[in-house]
Amino acid sequence: MLLAAFAGGLYLQIDAQSRQAEQAALRMEALEAERGAEQVNTGIIHAWGTLAGAADLARSSGQLSASPAATVSAAARARPVLAVGLVGPNGAELATTRQNMGALYAAAIKAAGAETAWAGVARSGNSPALPALTRRVGDLVLVSLLDPAKLAPEPRDGATIVLTGQDGAVVGASGPVAVRPGANVSDAFGVPKGDIDRTAFVGSDANGAPTPIGAAEVRTGDLRVYSVGAS
Repeated sequence: MLLAAFAGGLYLQIDAQSRQAEQAALRMEALEAERGAEQVNTGIIHAWGTLAGAADLARSSGQLSASPAATVSAAARARPVLAVGLVGPNGAELATTRQNMGALYAAAIKAAGAETAWAGVARSGNSPALPALTRRVGDLVLVSLLDPAKLAPEPRDGATIVLTGQDGAVVGASGPVAVRPGANVSDAFGVPKGDIDRTAFVGSDANGAPTPIGAAEVRTGDLRVYSVGAS
């Protein structure tokens, strides 16, 4: 009887310690995700300021129509920028800093609708989805596509940072865990879709081992950051 009581007390103590360790790991990943979201937001704001500045300068100087190549080049100077295009009212690509981006430019413009300024995720067919910014100037639209690898922070040792859209579709990832762009984070880490909106939860790795995951909203661009800890 005494032995059974001792064993029961030991089990409860071990269980409590395990729960405390799990909660500590979840808090760490939530903080890492929040830190990552702040860095992503800073990168987007930097790219946005560069895009808006280039658009305003080109419009005031008359270079927007006279020298579209110079305009997109100026808008592409922010570090996170992968490509910038200037698109005409009929969808014609007037200038671009990178070839074969027309479908994503068009997707961003369609998502932006009539908005003068827009930030979100551009998706088009089999092309990898990318964070995107648009700035409408008269009947022309400047589109900036951002590089997820330059937006996301370097993960700490053993962790993986995952950048997704609001729907959970992966836009980019860095770290030891391979996550395919376009995959849904709920499928990649074995969690119910309802859980991915929480700030911290337990997922699983490729072998089914429990994995602490933190999540945070990026204030600009309809993006989320997930910090995936070691199993």
